[in-house]
Amino acid sequence: MSTWSIFTCSVLFAVATVSAQRPTPTIEWQKRTATIEFGAVPVGKHSLAELPVGQNWRLGNNEASVLRLDLPLLAGDSVVAPGAYRIGLERTAETKAALTIAGTGLAVLGTGDGRIDGVLGKASKPSKKLDVQWRKKGNSADGGQPVQIVVTFGPDEWVGEATLLGGEAFTAQANKGVVWTLPAALLASGKALPVGQLVRGDDRWNIVAGKDEVKLVPTMRAPTEQFGFGAPVAPEASKVVAGKVGKLDAKVDAELATLDLLEARRQDGLMLAIGFAKERLSWTLPEPKSGK
Repeated sequence: MSTWSIFTCSVLFAVATVSAQRPTPTIEWQKRTATIEFGAVPVGKHSLAELPVGQNWRLGNNEASVLRLDLPLLAGDSVVAPGAYRIGLERTAETKAALTIAGTGLAVLGTGDGRIDGVLGKASKPSKKLDVQWRKKGNSADGGQPVQIVVTFGPDEWVGEATLLGGEAFTAQANKGVVWTLPAALLASGKALPVGQLVRGDDRWNIVAGKDEVKLVPTMRAPTEQFGFGAPVAPEASKVVAGKVGKLDAKVDAELATLDLLEARRQDGLMLAIGFAKERLSWTLPEPKSGK
């Protein structure tokens, strides 16, 4: 049996010797939260440095570890939509690893998984058990808060960096929600992005916009099959609502560096007037069905 197989069996599946406690480190930005849930694991004879390049560690014990987002997370030029996702830690090089986020493409009706790249090295303060922490990194800028995710396991530590995106809230009669402060450069790419959120009671939809299209998509939920290790499931297609994109007849005085909400009102459902760069658009969204 390989060294990593021994580590996997003795540390990751040692249910009899590990508490069922699931720590939930949480960070808040603009009254919205990002949380990581993982199974507590004591440090044994093996270290995280033994994880072979190309393999993914489940980042905990018992049920799968989960990332829960009430706001978007920007990692590089990729945006993870609000929702819940299974996560792991993949060794990508001798001194590099990435937090893998399963099913992020499905959240915007696409494909692929998200990742947060980071550096793997020695911890300044070794831990006696798996420890995961959020840290704010510097001041907020352009509506986003830079953060670090720090994973410490014994003598080893991984640090990844991302940005939590804020937004501008709106209310239009029964419709409440937010338009996220996305960088204009990302929107100019035309790829499908989570640009906002609609809330009605306990139901939540991501507002997903791409080139010439906008949709309401129920928020992503983490897998529950096989203790969370089953395949991610796409939002229910029958509850996806297609909207319309229009051009606003508006004078453009200056480029906007981020996505800005110009107006929200009830009109054939919900109409949002938005701007980014030199674009001024309208997104009209019909009344949605229950998102659950």
